[in-house]
Amino acid sequence: MRVLARVGAVGVAVLVVGCSVSHETVRAPAPATQRTTTVYNDPYAPTQTTTTTVTTPAR
Repeated sequence: MRVLARVGAVGVAVLVVGCSVSHETVRAPAPATQRTTTVYNDPYAPTQTTTTTVTTPAR
């Protein structure tokens, strides 16, 4: 009986944690991450280029 009670308590704890995580996910959107694209100078290019870094929020 004790083993069944322990398994039952653990199962309930897992369900409670799962529910709280899913509700938290619904309430708070995932943090926006940054994607950085860097274009480097090409020393062999016929014309001189500049280094441009574009940072856009991930979707």
